[in-house]
Amino acid sequence: MGSALAAARAPGDDGPGGRAAGSRSSAPAPSAAASPAPTPPTAPASPAVPAAGTATLVLETGERIAVAGDGVLLGRAPARARGDAELLPVPIADTTKSVSKTHVAVHRIDGVWAAEDRHSTNGSAIVRDGTQHELLPGRPLPLRDGDELRFGDRRARFQTD
Repeated sequence: MGSALAAARAPGDDGPGGRAAGSRSSAPAPSAAASPAPTPPTAPASPAVPAAGTATLVLETGERIAVAGDGVLLGRAPARARGDAELLPVPIADTTKSVSKTHVAVHRIDGVWAAEDRHSTNGSAIVRDGTQHELLPGRPLPLRDGDELRFGDRRARFQTD
């Protein structure tokens, strides 16, 4: 996968010993041989879907959303943020308000379709082969044909065209 997608998965670094500079602790500093911090769960390795053409999201209602160009932003009233200029905002009806105003993006990253939670209140996930993989805000996960995208109480099947 490309560098931007790989960089989005890099775990955070809290600095030496996991403490802010200048903080004091009576506990000894961890040794260099300490095991690394756990990383968030990720989807299993799978063939990424090249984003050369278009894709479709099929909502649980049967409504179809074309995913073309650089991608789409889904939410009750999605708004573009810095870096989203080429993403098409697509409003999603949600009477229960389980979907955030700008909930999730389905977009191209280094030529691969990916889903990315946009700091939603109720979270997003990809269900692949019966296993749910939570989307962490700002950490896109690649999509493949047949994945189910869950956002709030809504669901959409990702299909390549």
